[in-house]
Amino acid sequence: MQTLTLYLIPFLRAVSVMAFAGFILSRFLEHLPPSLHWMKKYLFRSGGVFLITVFCLSVVYDAHLVIDRSLGLLLFGVLTLLVFGVADDILKFPWHTQLLFQLLLVTFIFSFGIAVHTLVLPVFGTMHIASSVLSYLVTVVWLVVIMNAVNWTDGVDGVAGGVSVIGFFTIFLLALRPEVYQPPVAILALIATGVTLGFLFFNFSPAKFIAGTSGSYFWGFLLGVLAIFAGTKIATTLLVLSIPLIDALWVVVKRFRSGVSIFHGDQHFHLHFRLRERGWSDRRIALAYILISALLGGVASFGSSLQKVIIFLAVFVVSGVIFLVKK
Repeated sequence: MQTLTLYLIPFLRAVSVMAFAGFILSRFLEHLPPSLHWMKKYLFRSGGVFLITVFCLSVVYDAHLVIDRSLGLLLFGVLTLLVFGVADDILKFPWHTQLLFQLLLVTFIFSFGIAVHTLVLPVFGTMHIASSVLSYLVTVVWLVVIMNAVNWTDGVDGVAGGVSVIGFFTIFLLALRPEVYQPPVAILALIATGVTLGFLFFNFSPAKFIAGTSGSYFWGFLLGVLAIFAGTKIATTLLVLSIPLIDALWVVVKRFRSGVSIFHGDQHFHLHFRLRERGWSDRRIALAYILISALLGGVASFGSSLQKVIIFLAVFVVSGVIFLVKK
């Protein structure tokens, strides 16, 4: 009964509220007259607003969560992402403005205590970071990379949200392990799983609406911060998100080799676009990402260090073959 109250109820509440909000938004978009096409264009990208709003309300409403400094910083961060994301969806900020915003946000939360002080790496074990400068650099790289990796994956309906669901649920399982055991982190991860799952009901191809900049940044930021909260399980989270992260790496390599700016948006270099070029439907791509991420999540949660390294290298090689071999 205690488990039901502590974990299942917050999850079900998050799923149901997000699903209801998504239903209202989708019905509203369906009935907008053609003369309000400009409004429909922006509301179609407003899924992140609902994701973040439902998440914050679920956190504040949960009696088992105490709004301390760390959780307050987390909520401040996601609300800041909401404002910036909406502005970006309307104004289309250049890449350097987005990167500057990310750096400022991470610097702010680092200055108030959310930082990577240890790294738990497969094979190598636990590495302690004594230098505050190195801790800052690792924190910045970790959060900025994961935010952009998830954002870049949000090019096919259901992919970014599906991978994030697996990531959040894996962190939930990790937070309950005896060596970690942090029920508040588990609750936060399960609430995030619930709101994202409720969002996915309307995001599979053809999507009723999409997450937009605020939603994709929200997923990446929250995954990164929760991994820090859960005993700095960065390497484990890296494994779960290895497809988006390796995708981002290969895209940078391909753009560099092609003489294109690594920040230049495109409809070709990313793995999901290359799969689409090979005839895969958007639904098939999304399901493949989700199933592989679930497999990786299982290995991350229950596999040995050697198994984690082998699986990560296998994903790296297979994705590299897809990137480097022409259609």
